Amino acid sequence: MEVFASPRIAAWYLDQALDPAERRLLADWEGDYAGKRVLDLGVGTGRTTAMLAPYASDYLGIDISEAMLARARANFPGVDLRLMDIRDIGALPRGGRDYVLASYAVLDVFDHDERVAVIEAARDVLRAGGLFVFSFHNLRWRLAGKPPQFPFSANPVRWARDLRQYAIGRRNYAARAALERRGDAHAMLRDMAHQWRGVFHYHTPQAQIAEVERLGFEVTAMIGADGRDMARDEPGLDDPMPHLRCRKR
Repeated sequence: MEVFASPRIAAWYLDQALDPAERRLLADWEGDYAGKRVLDLGVGTGRTTAMLAPYASDYLGIDISEAMLARARANFPGVDLRLMDIRDIGALPRGGRDYVLASYAVLDVFDHDERVAVIEAARDVLRAGGLFVFSFHNLRWRLAGKPPQFPFSANPVRWARDLRQYAIGRRNYAARAALERRGDAHAMLRDMAHQWRGVFHYHTPQAQIAEVERLGFEVTAMIGADGRDMARDEPGLDDPMPHLRCRKR
């Protein structure tokens, strides 16, 4: 998680817009959170704060990165944005939230057991019937765990730039080989984010659905990264980051 403490990475996130799945979940289902008590996990620089905070009756955004929160607080003065580890949300009041968001695959910085514990804690802070919306890295995605690809470009300037990025990516990818844990249903894989500086949790869509249902949720929708509806049995070979909309039973 140390990569997210970098001020340079925080500045990069300032320029990141909501992806199509996030726009659909937050725009088409505004009633999920409008007038509700919202908990936003891994809020970063406030990408989702702009959508949620103005409409929520009570909004709390948390993040473990001071660099990220400094940017978010500058953009959203007066909003409750706290330095807090996502793994500590179990300390929040039980049943005190109507809507919990964990966007941009923020849960995938944790290993499988830690991740399950966070989902259980999110369930506990939600009231009965409350919503948990989150995204995850798809283990069935065609490029999951693949190394950096050698660049090809007819433009020599672009090729030189891409070659430099490729060299950095290959170095970082090789350096993290021992951190990988591969499995059929879930895995910890080296990931292309931030030039392959991270190792993230990956899940098959079907295993992720089964897991959250076992933990006390009903999955009401799976949305692809491009904003389309996905069937429960769809592997999503071209979808790197599906989103689940889950209701606490």
